[in-house]
Amino acid sequence: MEIGTLVRFRHPLVRSAVYRSAALPDRQAVHLVLAEVTDRDLDPDRRAWHLAAAAAGPDEGVAAELERSAGRAQARGGMAAAAAFLQRAVALTAEPGPRAGRALAAAYASLQAGAFDAALELAATAEAGPLDDLQRARVGLLRGQVALFASAGGEAPALLLRAARQLEPLDGGLARQTYLDAWTAAVFAGQFAHAGNVREVSLAARSAPPAPDPPAPYDLLLDGVAVLGTDGRAAAAPMLRRAARVFAEGEIAVEEGLRWGWAAALGACVLWDVESWQSLVLRQVQSAREAGLLGQLMLYVHALGTIAAWCGDFAAAASLIAEGDAIAEATGTRVAPFAAVVLAGLRGSEAEATQLIEAVTKDARAAGQGLGVQFCHGCRQSCATVSAATTGPCRRPGRPASRRPTCIPRRGRFPS
Repeated sequence: MEIGTLVRFRHPLVRSAVYRSAALPDRQAVHLVLAEVTDRDLDPDRRAWHLAAAAAGPDEGVAAELERSAGRAQARGGMAAAAAFLQRAVALTAEPGPRAGRALAAAYASLQAGAFDAALELAATAEAGPLDDLQRARVGLLRGQVALFASAGGEAPALLLRAARQLEPLDGGLARQTYLDAWTAAVFAGQFAHAGNVREVSLAARSAPPAPDPPAPYDLLLDGVAVLGTDGRAAAAPMLRRAARVFAEGEIAVEEGLRWGWAAALGACVLWDVESWQSLVLRQVQSAREAGLLGQLMLYVHALGTIAAWCGDFAAAASLIAEGDAIAEATGTRVAPFAAVVLAGLRGSEAEATQLIEAVTKDARAAGQGLGVQFCHGCRQSCATVSAATTGPCRRPGRPASRRPTCIPRRGRFPS
């Protein structure tokens, strides 16, 4: 190694080998020295991390420092770092009550960072401690959200619907938010919903505590989708249109936009409000990237890739699909690759598209994703139509077939 202003190792693995081969007491002593020489005002997070690594056992003071570091990391968009700070804080907390509360906070941070297995482990740690009724209901909500973001399968609607009903007497606002999550989960699960299909969730949501005056954006959206699920599109159209415009253009908290923007996008799709759909998805992709929320980013990247494919911008769609694949690999998410299926169908290569569609259909059925199966069915028809248009007798001689749907107004707005 070279020792100068910085210490440089010949290879990063050498650095790791040196650190891991040192005895634990030696590592703790070095971390303590590093914490002592790190300025608490200029770099409080690094200092807190070294103090945590130096701790030989539970230390409430260091755990509190880690909690503050997690808050700063989250404000910077470092959700994975926030989750790591909170997990270490849990390990350094001796009292059962604070330990359970920190475990629940760490579970939610891990969920947002896309670390679904860690989120479930931390939820179990929280449940082992003393929790009040609201905290226990929030654990149920977290399990439902993990099921939604990790696989969007058939078990998510029932988990979220149960959590919403548990929350009604405890926190009416959070109960309404959870009904909206349950509705989204029911759309994804479709025919495979174990319990809590779209109509059942919609009926439950309509009997939930009423929205405050003035209503929050998610209240507008919940009222719209609940009417859609019970009375149909015509009755829900005014409410869905208003909610879509709020999520696309209005003043709305980033967290709120990311959590329910997908449901607002579905509402815009139902109305064929392409302008609001595109603006909404672009806004949420940018917010999810800036906040480092991989769980939500996965869904919005697929939506933006779908829009790009339908606009005929196949290169942008392919780039977004690659980003979605990378997120899926990093998080273990099993959500059906909607954009890839749409792109394959619109390109019109039947052999290639059929192979992908069959594979995704099989995976979607296994995961209980009814929406994925429905998408594949529609894209199989699109592929046959495009193939016929480019090779069949109805095509004008010498004129290439257009692949860009005329209902999509704009191109070139799909950031990779």
